[in-house]
Amino acid sequence: MNRIIQASVGVVGGIIFLSLGLMFLVAHMSGIAKAAPEPDIEIDQPLNGASFAYSDKIRIVWLTENLPGQNVSIYYNDGAGDKWKKIITVPKKNGKYDWTIPTTISGDATIWMGQYYNGEWLAYDSASIMIKTPDITILGPAAGASITSSKMTLSWSAVNLPNTTLRFYYKDPNPAMGWQRVIGVPYYPAQATPYHYEWTIPSGLNGDVEIFVGGYYSNGKWLASDKRMVNISKEAASLPELKITAPLRVALRCGLVLRLRSNGLRHGFRARTFRFTTNIIPRQIG
Repeated sequence: MNRIIQASVGVVGGIIFLSLGLMFLVAHMSGIAKAAPEPDIEIDQPLNGASFAYSDKIRIVWLTENLPGQNVSIYYNDGAGDKWKKIITVPKKNGKYDWTIPTTISGDATIWMGQYYNGEWLAYDSASIMIKTPDITILGPAAGASITSSKMTLSWSAVNLPNTTLRFYYKDPNPAMGWQRVIGVPYYPAQATPYHYEWTIPSGLNGDVEIFVGGYYSNGKWLASDKRMVNISKEAASLPELKITAPLRVALRCGLVLRLRSNGLRHGFRARTFRFTTNIIPRQIG
């Protein structure tokens, strides 16, 4: 009888312990179910590895979940060091922000965003982008070309630059003169290249002359540029050209007025009619 009672007590005790274990398990699972979900930020655009040019406007798009704060902050790193530069702090509900890529970026960049709350970053994400290299290339004249006329056609291509003005300079062989600006030409990213400019060579400029085309001068440097040396002959640069076209052949007598017509003078002179009177002339001009 005692054994039966002991067995019954053991069974009842086991049931009690089992019931207590189940109660603790249910309570633990209930606590997990009621715990707050993890905060999260995900950059949806731009995609990792996307390519852009300087001064492009890109749209940063993000998704958030379970963030207790109202705002998110966006930063970028231009690859020149570990210093992050703040772009803006905006309401998380906006979900997007249009950012213009600065021309101060020296290489590829990383976009980073997160929410700082109660002294810590609760969630963050990043995306790496590639910056296309800006370039200007002089296409003509060729390096070392000999320029024998009073005009020179300068051609160049330009890509991956922001809206800017492309500037053309030449370096006078005379050290006292130095670099001289010729012209500025507007550049737009969507504009087709190459560019062409017909340059009237200044009178008296001769010898080895360096020509230069640069775009977007900022922070003490050109974003892109190219230069080359050409040779301008002294005769072409400094001497006017006159060709008599009328009269071609005529017999003259002393005291007559002779009217000459030229095909024009270079270096800014217009075609003119010349008159002169002489008492001593040859019998015939041919």
